[in-house]
Amino acid sequence: MFDVSTSPPQLPIGDRQSAVRLLGPFGPIALNPKPSTPRASSAPTLPVPPDRIQKVVDGHLKRKDSKPANLKKLTAFIKAQLSKEGTEEAVSQVIKRLTDSGMDNLQNNKVTYPSA
Repeated sequence: MFDVSTSPPQLPIGDRQSAVRLLGPFGPIALNPKPSTPRASSAPTLPVPPDRIQKVVDGHLKRKDSKPANLKKLTAFIKAQLSKEGTEEAVSQVIKRLTDSGMDNLQNNKVTYPSA
């Protein structure tokens, strides 16, 4: 059945919080973790095809749901739509096309859209 000769690891004497800090919520934690090294991207960034940019613009203008109300949320939305191709240059191209289509960028980075 059970081997009684081996006892479970002893927790330090003290309050429960120090034991949780030592063990963590799911088991022992490393006291000196190795620093993570950033991975270098080996894939070169390719330019976004113009039809992909136009597809994102058209899809955003036809969107019936709520649209991003400020520039920061709009930028994040566009990056998500372009996924791996979402470079700063591609995002600025999409925003320029949206602006040409009637989107306004007001003060405080608020965004308004043309009525559909």
